[in-house]
Amino acid sequence: MKPFHRPPSSIASKLVSRYFLCLLLTLLLVVGTFSLSPQNKAHAKTLFLTTLEAERGNTGAQYDLGLRYFYGRGTERDTEKGLDWLNRAAENGSTLALNRLGFLYLNGVGVRQNNDKAFSYFKESAHAGSTVGQFNFGYVNQFGIGVEPDPAIAFQWYLIAAKKDHVSAQYNVGLMLLRGQGVIRDHVAAIQWLKKAGNLGSGEALHAIGTLFFGDFPSIPRHLDSARLYFLKAVEQDYRPSGLNLGIMMARGLGGKTEPTKAYALLKWSNQDHSLVNREIEKLENSFNSTQFESSDIVYLALKNKRYGILLQ
Repeated sequence: MKPFHRPPSSIASKLVSRYFLCLLLTLLLVVGTFSLSPQNKAHAKTLFLTTLEAERGNTGAQYDLGLRYFYGRGTERDTEKGLDWLNRAAENGSTLALNRLGFLYLNGVGVRQNNDKAFSYFKESAHAGSTVGQFNFGYVNQFGIGVEPDPAIAFQWYLIAAKKDHVSAQYNVGLMLLRGQGVIRDHVAAIQWLKKAGNLGSGEALHAIGTLFFGDFPSIPRHLDSARLYFLKAVEQDYRPSGLNLGIMMARGLGGKTEPTKAYALLKWSNQDHSLVNREIEKLENSFNSTQFESSDIVYLALKNKRYGILLQ
């Protein structure tokens, strides 16, 4: 039978420290919540349990606790303590924490803005396999944040994220292929990636396809019916700039029949401060009778309430 070995003193002291920490936190929870409202008691209990898990090395709890302190969620705001817990989570491999820290330093939220730190956090997150981190690392390389701009490296990281269905990465891959930035220009592949992003709900990507088919790119044949269709799809994703394009196409009968009442409603809904919009609205108003104004108001209210199906009626 093997002899019993006592744990080393360092391990024993850690166990004792954790025991007394848990005991202290329990006492503070019990004593400190007597005068709290039910809602605040619930916040205190959640903070207590999250702290216990964080102290035990749970990276998810460390990240959660960091956010709670940094933004003051369910407790008094303490950005220093929040950063400490976020850094602990990042050191333990949390890509959520790495991306959050990168975002904070990139935008100077609660910390001094630091491009080098943002680059470093995004790089670590990207190499750890985070899809969001891979997109962010592509972004800082594209725009030279904490590093010299390198569109080729940016494209490579965007492509990795795009293949994992990151919508913004798919959109950026499409644009870079279209423009030949960091990669050989390929309009066919560009449209395919923009369609992938559009299928995942990117109104911006759908709008870009509509613009291409409208004839804004010399090497792509003009297809007004396709342009009108994609602007409609973008509107259905609540992308307001497409309301301007679709409105003008409907007002002038481009790519389909002339539909002035829908055009008028779309131009108002798009909320674009543009001289072209203002001129088109004025022209329609001068030609409308009272019935047409009433019809356009019905369409406008439907658009405001996200009932886009009215455009197909």
